[in-house]
Amino acid sequence: MEIEKIEFRDAIQILAKEAGVELKVDFQKEKADAWWDIYALYRTTSAWYHEALYKEENKRYYDYLRERKISDETIKKFQLGCSTAPRDLWFYLKEKGFTPQFLIDSGIFISEGRDKFFGRITFPIANSMGHVVAFTGRVLDNALPKYLNSPASKIFDKSSILYGLHLAKQSISKSGDAFIVEGQMDTITLHQAWIENAVWISGTALTKEHIHTLKRFAKIIYLCLDSDDAWVKATFLSIESLANEDIEVRIIRIPNGKDPDEFIKSWGNFLDLRKDALSPIAFYLNEWGREFDMSTIIGKKKLIEKCLTFLVPLKSQIE
Repeated sequence: MEIEKIEFRDAIQILAKEAGVELKVDFQKEKADAWWDIYALYRTTSAWYHEALYKEENKRYYDYLRERKISDETIKKFQLGCSTAPRDLWFYLKEKGFTPQFLIDSGIFISEGRDKFFGRITFPIANSMGHVVAFTGRVLDNALPKYLNSPASKIFDKSSILYGLHLAKQSISKSGDAFIVEGQMDTITLHQAWIENAVWISGTALTKEHIHTLKRFAKIIYLCLDSDDAWVKATFLSIESLANEDIEVRIIRIPNGKDPDEFIKSWGNFLDLRKDALSPIAFYLNEWGREFDMSTIIGKKKLIEKCLTFLVPLKSQIE
């Protein structure tokens, strides 16, 4: 319970599975088996994709990751892979006992032998327990969509999943800090740079479910999303979600419009950015101040009026 920051019942289920002990539970065994079957399917598929990355005929996928300065150790840590032989995967999974309808319902296949992520690098997405629950597939060229995600399912809800949390949670718990980034490559690059308390949000902003999960481990959240208009909107939305959540929030703006991946690979000191991180109200003043002429009383008045829309709902009198 302490290590995983989970409830007693969840801890018992994990340990029972590891020990091979059958639990007497209050739900149907068939339902429980179905849950473990889907986890087994995603785990098996993830291993297949990862092994495929090291085959000679798939060298261009491996070379792409190495060109992005992702080490072999990091590739293995995040179980990165590629999808290049969908029919082989289909028959392999059938041999493992998974039925055709189960495979299609899983969201991995569009139809028989048609892998949703064919021709893409695969990023397994795991829940906080480390169970793979979904994938993201990325193309090597400029084809659209660049990224393709698994559909929502009974084990995957992007509003509650934080990419990399299963690898980051102990580091977050130890430091008390969590870095929230906007891309899987950002998360991977930060971990490779020994900044292992970084996670990715797969939506446009933090949700209440994300925050509830993070509060189990972190005391301070650093939002470091991409420096563009979408980043500003996502940061506003995240700050609104974090208001009155009894957790400290800081906003990092990376110099020269770079994302964390680019900044680190250009030899930037990412951790140094914390000292210039903004509080939410400072971020509001900074961003909304661009809309008005701050050299005039009217401009300042409009800025104050707009900031009140954020301040009024706050419960903290100090803030």
